[in-house]
Amino acid sequence: MARNGYHFVSLAPAARIRENVDLYWNLWKEHQSDPDRLNGHVTEPKVGVMRRILVTETDNQAEMVARAAHQDWFHSLTKLWHEYDDHFPDGLFNWDSSTQNETLNYGSPSRVNEQIARLLEVSGCNYLICVFAWGTMFHEQSLNSLRLFVDEVMPNFQDNPQVITQ
Repeated sequence: MARNGYHFVSLAPAARIRENVDLYWNLWKEHQSDPDRLNGHVTEPKVGVMRRILVTETDNQAEMVARAAHQDWFHSLTKLWHEYDDHFPDGLFNWDSSTQNETLNYGSPSRVNEQIARLLEVSGCNYLICVFAWGTMFHEQSLNSLRLFVDEVMPNFQDNPQVITQ
């Protein structure tokens, strides 16, 4: 991807992503001027991370909603593995792993702001893809989360030259 100037997105924990991001940038710079580069017109690749996001007025409210939504999301994600008695992905996607690795970001605007800042710093990514509708969240919950994110979290990153916002 880096050799040809393609964009990159990962779902992994931030520290694990960092290894790939550093490798990506080294290869991108090394091959930036290759004449046969497939995506050579890309001058600023998006090197990103995807996260499920839930922003509510309080941390406690967010945890209550996130736990319920995560349970359904986890069940849907692992359904086929479980049907064949394969539980390998459980440790990657269960509640404890998702919260410890912050692959799920939830809480008040202040808490989510801290999580996103930490994510971008540790991962080295310049692009964030947010998923606001996941699991059993109601439409209104997703819209409220998106509104709070846009109004109270996103402005903290718009002037950061390392983050591409669109």
